[in-house]
Amino acid sequence: MKISPKTKVSLIKLRESNNSNYRNSDIKNLNIVIKYLIKKNYKVIRITDHSSKKINFKNKNYSEINIENDYGRKIHAILLSFTNLFIGN
Repeated sequence: MKISPKTKVSLIKLRESNNSNYRNSDIKNLNIVIKYLIKKNYKVIRITDHSSKKINFKNKNYSEINIENDYGRKIHAILLSFTNLFIGN
């Protein structure tokens, strides 16, 4: 996925582990939001880890980054510096 300074970027980071039924979210509930953002010319990037549920979402403007390694953590930090919209819990 190419990102330029003019690209609108949305990051999604949800708490999905099984530790708490009250604070966790299901990424499937955001499918409509992801589709809407892509329609509005956003690049949507989901931040994941080993507990993240897999979704079958295919689009050139959607990507996932695992932050359980140094590369993923560095990319995450860089993306946070110019993200237009952050969705998280």
